[in-house]
Amino acid sequence: MAYQDSAHRLPALLVITYEFTYSPFSGNGVLARSLVKGLLACGCRLVVICAKPADACAGRDHPVAMPEVTAEQEASLLVIPVQLIEARGWRRLDASAAHKEFAEGAVAIAAQVAAEQPLATIAIDWTGGGAWAAMREVWPGTAPACLYINFRVYSSGLSATAEPPPRWYDDKERNALCVARRVLALSKRDQASLRALLDGSASPTPAVDVFLPCLRGDMQALALRPVGELRTYLPPEVLASIGPTSGSRRCLLTCVVRLSAEKNPMRFAEILETIGEQLEQRGIVPVLCGAASEQEYAMEVQQRVRTASHGRAVVLKHHLGPYELAAIFSLTAINLHPCLYDAYGMSIVEAAAFGAPSMVNRGDTVGACALLGNLGCFESDLEAPVKELGSALLACLEDQQRLQDVARVGQERALGWGEEAAGRMLFDTMREISH
Repeated sequence: MAYQDSAHRLPALLVITYEFTYSPFSGNGVLARSLVKGLLACGCRLVVICAKPADACAGRDHPVAMPEVTAEQEASLLVIPVQLIEARGWRRLDASAAHKEFAEGAVAIAAQVAAEQPLATIAIDWTGGGAWAAMREVWPGTAPACLYINFRVYSSGLSATAEPPPRWYDDKERNALCVARRVLALSKRDQASLRALLDGSASPTPAVDVFLPCLRGDMQALALRPVGELRTYLPPEVLASIGPTSGSRRCLLTCVVRLSAEKNPMRFAEILETIGEQLEQRGIVPVLCGAASEQEYAMEVQQRVRTASHGRAVVLKHHLGPYELAAIFSLTAINLHPCLYDAYGMSIVEAAAFGAPSMVNRGDTVGACALLGNLGCFESDLEAPVKELGSALLACLEDQQRLQDVARVGQERALGWGEEAAGRMLFDTMREISH
């Protein structure tokens, strides 16, 4: 049922996100898409400004359309792309992204967007916040209030010698914070970082709250299907590795992250180097899933994973669709999420939905843990000596009762917080800031 206001259809909301449905390449695009679907389910009319990559680097689009949404919801969505001219900058979320071109394109369509009379604006991440800050300068009349949703405090985890330095990203974040009436972060750590960045620089100072990462709709639906049906979607490499007689036994140890240093997949390889033989004795097959964003680093990780497992590991280099992911997670015993810091951790929530608990870094450094809690995942110090981590992982595999209990809690919490629930929470926030 549509979420209505005084029995009338709601005014438009403006959403500004660098990555959306055109050639999505990261969890940012997937989460932005989920939030839009959640708002559409509330009866909202949405105008979305997003980047569209140059033809030279375009991939598969993932539009929000029937049957995933209703005909009425599809008609309530207007997507206005900013066409990028240069190939460089796509598939990047750092300073190399085409953030200037995106902001300039948003400014050029400000009058067109203003004509839709949006009630309020949602600016996503520092690229979306920067585009909104630029649009406000040329907005005809009074600009609508803004909710800034930070998907990641980019300076977190960067060394002081990084180029550009952390302060460059902090300045961009502060710019977005200063044009927001309300702010949402995906983890407690990011909440604290954003509050520190504000430090009196915005007047009035916007409240910074935590927004729990939600499970995307297609994965929520797939999680309700029988394991036997999902098995038919397994990538051939995985099926060949586990054999046709494995049935529904959870025999996979997975690592599903982008292959870049910030995601720390090398930790997965290092752990395999210490417990590879024990995993083989238990019939556990390691599976590394992740597209490469840093080619040389990715090749080293992939090779070390293969070597550590004596060639038994499955290395999937392509971007996995929901059906493949669902099939893999339905047979996963434990999912290792090696990031020392991850504002969101989408694959953690997705794995949990299929009854696969994750081992994650502790200390409020991973956003998904705020949803799953310490009873819905295994929290460890992932900077501990690798032998300790290997022993801890084997202990989790051996304690079947605890494994089942953690899996049950994680699954209940993941399935209980989907797109529609998140959409209602966002809509209520938008209504608050627009008054």
